[in-house]
Amino acid sequence: MGQWIAALISFITTPITTWLIIPEEFGRASMFTLAFNLLLNVALLGADQSFVRMFYERSEDKRRDLLWDSLLPSLSIGVVVFVVIGIFWKELSFVLFGDYTHFLPIFLLGVTILIGILERFSTLAVRMKKRGIAFSTLRVVNGVTNAAFTILYALFRFKKLLCCYCWFVFFSYSYRFISDLF
Repeated sequence: MGQWIAALISFITTPITTWLIIPEEFGRASMFTLAFNLLLNVALLGADQSFVRMFYERSEDKRRDLLWDSLLPSLSIGVVVFVVIGIFWKELSFVLFGDYTHFLPIFLLGVTILIGILERFSTLAVRMKKRGIAFSTLRVVNGVTNAAFTILYALFRFKKLLCCYCWFVFFSYSYRFISDLF
């Protein structure tokens, strides 16, 4: 049910977003999303899938260890990716945005990769525990948060604070679920 509500929210906000955001900004956001997804997959290296694969093969009391055994390598690689992004931020800024002056979006790319790793494992933990209502709620909150802050960004152009706040809200919500589970 949560996926359908999140899809409906996206369906409603897509025309609003395309009306409010100019194509150049939309293109920059798409490049950011592309880099995020690519680097997140590099950082995860399939550890999230191994967590899912091994979840039911472990006893209830060993699942916390499985979570940490799967999470720590991805976080370690995520930190390495963050450091590499920090070292080559000017080059990455030029590749993604066409000039060398976008330090904050590149810094946020590194931060969102680390948050994305935690978010991925927290939503997988909720899903694997068969907590359907919690998982659906998480998806709906994610959709509403993204829609609300995208519209606020388009209206007020709070570029720097908005990106940080949006991910912070979702991360804190995800963290509450994962702390409840284990």
